[in-house]
Amino acid sequence: MKILTEFIEGFQTEICETREMAQIYSRKLRGEELSQAEMEVAHAQLRDLAKVAPLISIILLPGGALLLVALQKLLPGAILPSAFRKSPGD
Repeated sequence: MKILTEFIEGFQTEICETREMAQIYSRKLRGEELSQAEMEVAHAQLRDLAKVAPLISIILLPGGALLLVALQKLLPGAILPSAFRKSPGD
């Protein structure tokens, strides 16, 4: 149950970060000047979005949670978006 709770929390964080990314890109399209930090945040979230779709597909497979754990062990940091990774203090 803890894994499911962590997944839901991570997914909610990704939704908030995606909303922020959309706002940044929207401002850019309107011609507003953006800081380098804002663009880096938006680009990082865009990279995270590329990781979310396969993550959901893996979770939906029978035994997907086990497969996800195995892939995370083989490819640490490469599979999970930033919202799903634990900080060093956890």
